Amino acid sequence: MLKISIELECPTQSQLDALATLIGGKSAIPVEVTPTVDDTAKATPKTKKARAKPEPEPETEPTAEDFAPDTAVTMIDIRELAVALTKTGKQPEIKEVFSQYGIEKLSDLDEKDYPAMLADLRAL
Repeated sequence: MLKISIELECPTQSQLDALATLIGGKSAIPVEVTPTVDDTAKATPKTKKARAKPEPEPETEPTAEDFAPDTAVTMIDIRELAVALTKTGKQPEIKEVFSQYGIEKLSDLDEKDYPAMLADLRAL
């Protein structure tokens, strides 16, 4: 004889009875139901609360105010400001500032001139 045991957990006795009826009513196989649940405990459905997705902050181009004067100025700071100014149509003014320092590209600028160059670009 083949014996198959299946163990199911049902939160309430009524659900357990419905399952036993379903299994026993559809087959000639004897079904033994052993309740192991406390009928006094009511099953409470768990619901998921919808979380509000945070809206992504719009990307903004760096402006002159984004560069604090009390920090060490790097070539990256100057480049970011120059790119932001270029996107606003100030490329001729930027070229003029470059010519004041006798350079054609930013990598030619002496490191000692970084703060002054940044200040000149901020003034645009």
